[in-house]
Amino acid sequence: MKNDAEKKTGTVKSVAPYLNLGFEFALAILIGLALGYFIDSRLSTRPVFLLIGLLLGAGAGFLTIYRAVYPQPSDRQKKIKRSNESKKQSFDR
Repeated sequence: MKNDAEKKTGTVKSVAPYLNLGFEFALAILIGLALGYFIDSRLSTRPVFLLIGLLLGAGAGFLTIYRAVYPQPSDRQKKIKRSNESKKQSFDR
């Protein structure tokens, strides 16, 4: 029984960093659209900046997903170091 609970906890921990990616992607697009709409309303250039904001927001969203799926080697090393430190602290207690 305890082994099953540990497996579920491990699975949740491995998936957790990716659960918010959809929200972050949608938010990046909405921010780009909002900024584009605002600039278009000020300059009366509809829909030029709206489309530019859409493209920039989508690009930012894809970049966020890319960075989450393919982290930089230095980011991986930092996560491993933090994980090892937290394990060491839990053993010290």
